Amino acid sequence: MAEGRRHRGPLRPLQQVHPHHLPGDPLRARAAGPTAGPPVSVTKQVDVVVVGASLGGLTSAALLAHRGHRVVVVDALEQPGGRCGSVEHHGYHIAFGHRDGHGVGDNVFGLPLHYVAAVRAMGAELHTRPLAGGMRLHRLPARTSEDLHLGGRPGVDRLEGARATVQVLTGRDDVTDETASGYLDTMRRLMSTSDDEQVRLVPVTLGDWLDRNVEDSVVRTAILQVGEVMFPSPSENTSVGRLIGFLQQSRAYGSRGFYPEDPDAAGMQGLVSPLVRVIERHGGELWLGWKPLEIVVEDRRVTGVVAVDAANLVQEFVAPVVITDYPGWALLELVEEELLPSGFGEMSRRMLDHSNDFAGWWAGLGRLPTRRSDGETEDMPGWHRVLWGDESVKRYHGAFQFASCHSSKIAPAGKHLLEVVISHWGEGEGRRWRHWRDARAAVDRILDYVRWYYTDLDECVEWSQYQYLSGPEMRACHLKPVARHPVKVATIEGLYMAGCTSEGLGAYQDLECEAAMEAVALVEAQMGRPR
Repeated sequence: MAEGRRHRGPLRPLQQVHPHHLPGDPLRARAAGPTAGPPVSVTKQVDVVVVGASLGGLTSAALLAHRGHRVVVVDALEQPGGRCGSVEHHGYHIAFGHRDGHGVGDNVFGLPLHYVAAVRAMGAELHTRPLAGGMRLHRLPARTSEDLHLGGRPGVDRLEGARATVQVLTGRDDVTDETASGYLDTMRRLMSTSDDEQVRLVPVTLGDWLDRNVEDSVVRTAILQVGEVMFPSPSENTSVGRLIGFLQQSRAYGSRGFYPEDPDAAGMQGLVSPLVRVIERHGGELWLGWKPLEIVVEDRRVTGVVAVDAANLVQEFVAPVVITDYPGWALLELVEEELLPSGFGEMSRRMLDHSNDFAGWWAGLGRLPTRRSDGETEDMPGWHRVLWGDESVKRYHGAFQFASCHSSKIAPAGKHLLEVVISHWGEGEGRRWRHWRDARAAVDRILDYVRWYYTDLDECVEWSQYQYLSGPEMRACHLKPVARHPVKVATIEGLYMAGCTSEGLGAYQDLECEAAMEAVALVEAQMGRPR
């Protein structure tokens, strides 16, 4: 098979870009050598154009290239992966991807069911490390903390494990056998719901469902608190159908998530590199740094894509199929709204109403800090969830984690990386921080506690910097009772959506991979496979 290649804008000819001009990015360096390819032509004919290089686009392109289709990926960023990857910062690898990217990122891949299936289907090499377990709840302003074992403690009777879980979630010591059993029964009922019922329950909120189906108020509080720990707040507004899908996906995967440890790219960029290798190995092309300008539609059929580079020079791609991982509202900038299904724009706007901003603080540490509670060095590698309030259901107020506990490659040798993060889970017009100072104040409330929880944190810090991802950030929408776009755009032949606003059961990162696999199956039903 011919090797794939990457195309960049003509501000510097591709043949003159050498690896030493692009430090710290093995993916770029490997593709930017002097044999990277011929000069760019004005028009290029292929089987499929993929618009977007987030997980959905790259997964689609890799699967299609592996099966012999001529594929190009077009994205405005020069770094593949969007917000699903990471960015190197002085030897540390900062999660949540590129500032101008799209998609949904994280610092781990907690539920990679469809990603793993897609990688296996395309014959890619996957290098990962299983996540170390553990979660600790921190309650503010009370400043109390306890370890939470949602799946029960190993070696502990199931009923006793449920009792301990409800005790931690509710802060109550007097959890009866009936309440512990009721908690187990309710969770079992959610996980065993039929597919048809799961779809029917998408518009139903968790608060309403619990009020109608669970008599024990302690059980209701415990399950709502699970929502605050695991899902966007307020948990009463979580979609029961979406929650059921998440629980079923977790059971189907049956294991902990992972952290990528790819030989070509450190940090979360290691999710991207296996897909890029497959695309290039099978002759696919990455047109990075080319901004999609228009998805060309004639007589309600896709005929190609027009893109421009940094110098605004035009490249036309001719193809009968386009797959995009852009969110729905971004597709409205590439295709006239009247060509899209009725209600498409309104559906996109409803998802925007449930999106969020994201802020954080990252610090490089010379060593791990010491806990105030027992004088020991921190050894819990999982997430520390911060809950706030004096009501029975405490509200999610961010989290912190020592990301370097998952992989030694995420920080320089002997160093550690701490992240403190918070999302603004509000809805409608109240969903955003109005000013940066508001976002910083939210982060600082967590930092004040973290500095109290660890007696010597400031002594460990060698550098620190805030992080801010302006919305729309789509993890907030993921489990809300709103409809998402079908993968196939019904009114335009040859147009498919495989992004974070596509319909599916996958978890917020994994949804793009699930949609990509469905899109590829539909494309091959339309086109057939190459001979």
